[in-house]
Amino acid sequence: MQQYFVSVELKINDVVYFDNEQTHHIVKVMRFKSEDIVKVVDVNGKGFETFLCIDNVKCSGIVISEFLLNNEMDIDVTLVMALIKKDKWDYMLMKCSELGVKKIVPLQVSRCVVKSDDEKMDKKLVRYQKIVTQACEQCKRNSIPQVTKPITLKQLKDYTSDLNLVAFESAKDKGLKMREVIKSNKSITVVIGPEGGFSDSEVLLMNEMGFNNLSLGKRILRAETAATYVLCAIDALCE
Repeated sequence: MQQYFVSVELKINDVVYFDNEQTHHIVKVMRFKSEDIVKVVDVNGKGFETFLCIDNVKCSGIVISEFLLNNEMDIDVTLVMALIKKDKWDYMLMKCSELGVKKIVPLQVSRCVVKSDDEKMDKKLVRYQKIVTQACEQCKRNSIPQVTKPITLKQLKDYTSDLNLVAFESAKDKGLKMREVIKSNKSITVVIGPEGGFSDSEVLLMNEMGFNNLSLGKRILRAETAATYVLCAIDALCE
């Protein structure tokens, strides 16, 4: 059953109004009709079945029942991801949202090919949020991850968790392994570097902030692959 997110609190018998993009998807893409039923997730992450009412180009629904929705990871994962090229970045947003990430924080470091542009960032964030929302609707999540504005390494301290890790390709022999760190922690922050990796000085700075070096195995992964690998590994090990 198709799912949509709405930014209001719902209860049984409420009327929910779909925005223009949702209406287009309902009417033109899914070709639903009046009296069809879709799932709606409200601002509190509660799931409801909704009876559609389609009048020309307007679309609303009547909430008819509540259903149990529990599709989130047991651990809150904040992914601090160095900026990478657009197609790879969009892929990362989509797949990491499907895999359960809680928050995605773009990071600007010395070897980033892509540079953050403050004038264009507001428009980019709208597009990023649209990508993660559609991914979460597709995989039936309870909530939508937040994508923040880009930060620098000095701001990394504002995004720490119970456990803080930096994936570093030179850590394969002496870094922590995934299976060693997924224990009783309720939240994890993982930092992933750009296409060219982190400089030694950047890794040292993160270590001084309390971030432990993490090995992702014997092979050196592309940035977007490393991000999805981390989410897959955490989800598999914590369930």
